[in-house]
Amino acid sequence: MAYVLSVRGYSKADGKESFYLEPFWWRQQEFTEDPLVKKIVEGGFLDYEANLSAEELLEMHTHYKPYLSDDWYQTEGWQKLIKERVGALEWATNEGANEFSHFIVGLYAWDSGM
Repeated sequence: MAYVLSVRGYSKADGKESFYLEPFWWRQQEFTEDPLVKKIVEGGFLDYEANLSAEELLEMHTHYKPYLSDDWYQTEGWQKLIKERVGALEWATNEGANEFSHFIVGLYAWDSGM
């Protein structure tokens, strides 16, 4: 079973999803143990979700940000991708925070068919 961890932000203006990001440096197991995260069992799949304010998302991001210094993320390709994603996440939780009603951070199982 494969999992994807994602952050989705919902617009205050119309309630629609207007932000999407996959913070690949966040630790999936650690995320599932966070007290803000709820288990969801549906259709035989076990997923995890947290409904967060911009402030709570910023706290979560701040917790996981030190993992970006892991050796494996130090190549030029990873650094370019990290810069884009961290910049977007920091914008959404700081300057852009007033544009969002809330964020859903989820770890979702998906069947790769293998």
